[in-house]
Amino acid sequence: MSFQTTYRELFRVNLWHHYYLSDGVGSTIEAGLLTTYNFREFAHITPTEETKIALQGHKMVFKQAQQGFVVYVKVEGVDSGNPLLERTPLIALEEELQLVFTVSLTSPYFYNFTDLSFGNPLYFGNAALASQPGLDRIQLEGASTLIDDTSNYRLSDESWETLQSSIPTSTHTPAVIALTMRGDSNITTATGLILATSQRYVIHLKNRETIWEYRNSADSSLVLTTGPHQLTKFGYREVLNAGRRLPNPQASTPINASNISEIFI
Repeated sequence: MSFQTTYRELFRVNLWHHYYLSDGVGSTIEAGLLTTYNFREFAHITPTEETKIALQGHKMVFKQAQQGFVVYVKVEGVDSGNPLLERTPLIALEEELQLVFTVSLTSPYFYNFTDLSFGNPLYFGNAALASQPGLDRIQLEGASTLIDDTSNYRLSDESWETLQSSIPTSTHTPAVIALTMRGDSNITTATGLILATSQRYVIHLKNRETIWEYRNSADSSLVLTTGPHQLTKFGYREVLNAGRRLPNPQASTPINASNISEIFI
């Protein structure tokens, strides 16, 4: 019989953005793009101060990954004669224990290529928020719904004001992730064990679609209008003018109040 202490994956959250994962058509993720995808091109995720204390006190480890982040928990051990030890946290995880993480932006063009408007943060939780119980819950991996301004995740002024007491607000926070051990989608079992297969969540942001207007760089005259089309980093939509292939807009391409990307050629 062998025995050793170890850490096991408790849950993970993938933060996907279709701007980086689309070929420019539809909502399907290009598998090749997912293998090299790194969410830190546009965002950073940080546990709140209260959550950092909870992580330390429960022998948990937070780690950012290419697609999002993972939380590991120290378990009682690995014992070939008692496999439940691998699923028993060394320090019990209370049912009501909640871990909260904030998303901050690393790209100044986030709202250019994201189908979201600037405003109160989105709230992704696996349990009801007391001040706003009607919000949708964070999706489990395998869900295909893209998140945009029509999605039901936006915090009300009252809810955001309540949460700000424990969430840093020195920079704009576009999203808050709050996960409870026993929620609508559970992270632990009723007896306090971690799941045999860890819970995996996904937040899949929709990329913006704009009208593309091509203008003459010499006099700003209109050459061609097409769209709306998806904005993508790696995809390409062929646009031709007199046999010439025209460029697609970039993240930094200005977008006017009429949702038009103005591209000078």
